[in-house]
Amino acid sequence: MDRKLQNLLFLFQLEEYDKERIKLWLAKNDIDTISQTKKKLILTNKIKLLNLLTTLLSITGLNIKKAAFLALDLLNFPDLLIKKVIIGLALIKLRLHKKIAVIAVTGSYGKTSTKEILYQILSAKYKVIKTPENYNTPLGIAKTILTNSMNADFLIAEMGAYKIGDIKHMCDLFRPKYRILTAIGPQHLERFGSIENIIKAKCEIFLAPPHYDLVVTDADNIYTPAALFNSRHSLELIPDNKNVYNTIFGKNIKVTSSGTDFTVINFDKKYSFHTKLLGDHNVKNILAAIAMAKFLIIDWESMIKSVADLNFIPHRLEIIKGANETIILDDAYNANPDSVKSALKVLKSLEAPRKIVIT
Repeated sequence: MDRKLQNLLFLFQLEEYDKERIKLWLAKNDIDTISQTKKKLILTNKIKLLNLLTTLLSITGLNIKKAAFLALDLLNFPDLLIKKVIIGLALIKLRLHKKIAVIAVTGSYGKTSTKEILYQILSAKYKVIKTPENYNTPLGIAKTILTNSMNADFLIAEMGAYKIGDIKHMCDLFRPKYRILTAIGPQHLERFGSIENIIKAKCEIFLAPPHYDLVVTDADNIYTPAALFNSRHSLELIPDNKNVYNTIFGKNIKVTSSGTDFTVINFDKKYSFHTKLLGDHNVKNILAAIAMAKFLIIDWESMIKSVADLNFIPHRLEIIKGANETIILDDAYNANPDSVKSALKVLKSLEAPRKIVIT
């Protein structure tokens, strides 16, 4: 594949084929400056077709950019039709398997980590499937349903949003019985336009029908409705009647290079936890998963073991041991103001002759 065309198709894939965003980037940058480092071009069927069509159209004399955009226009209608068919088939399959309950996980950040943690905890007792990596669109959830057996107790579905209405749309389609809102923050501001719009979009997890049994959210996050409870290191469980069902707390948080130790307080009971994951924010993610798992009748001994067995989630505060006792924190997956503060706080807490954070 021609290098310039490969870069252009990589940009198409990164921007999820959004023509306006692609054109905006090209107006300010040269296509030759693209470097496939953190991610690489995935040769999906759509990319292969775009490559073929663009190559054929460029033979007519069109430059590579015009040919690629025209190829995208030509593919849009059949692509939309195929997506509708895939989602429709997935919904039929999901509706036919009434035993399986959907758990939706959304938030500005912490979605993938919380999903992975909850999957590990619930898998000790139940048969669970989850959306892979950061598949968090209707199509991604639909593909997960179609490629997995629905002979399971739970489907954990990560749900992302770029605009108001996205979360509501996915709740309408997949009807989650249980819902987790990790946190709200200034993420994707260039798409949403304001923090107010982000709040509206993420809070659809509370408001979107149909009836749900439980929502878990962070009472400390200033943007979530649960913030009014103002409890330090707490998770509020808010059932459908909007009254507080229960509260758990994380206390005595200590971070070292071997992981994080913390105490979970539930009513008058205290439980000691250890995890290889690092930082207060990962304790919050774990607490969200614990709160949901407790509601789903997972015993504390099982949760303590599952949390201890958690592995690092790639590129999310993952420790790499370097030469001469150097500690490297790989936090290169994604960043927002809160996650950078968390990474630096973790870096400060670690004892090593030399410490490096990559974020």
